[in-house]
Amino acid sequence: GFPDPPQVVHETPGEVEVREDVCERLIGTMKKVSSEMDGAEVALKQSCYLPFTLDSLPCMGKVPRHANAYVATGHGCWGILNSLASGLAVSELL
Repeated sequence: GFPDPPQVVHETPGEVEVREDVCERLIGTMKKVSSEMDGAEVALKQSCYLPFTLDSLPCMGKVPRHANAYVATGHGCWGILNSLASGLAVSELL
């Protein structure tokens, strides 16, 4: 997990090691950046996280109550494919 150095993954899908320290770091970060996440229950710990929204549509735009903060997330496995269009859309908001 970030900021760890890149590593070649030798495990087959479904057998990738779930690193508890990386999961806890991700949980801790989410609790710091979102007061709503602070009390949320962790439903699943896994090795690969793809950010999806409940309706599977990307969440993009200005972050409420924060000056000069924008978000573009929730693309799931389509993130790389949609990155250029998402970047252009967010750049037009700036």
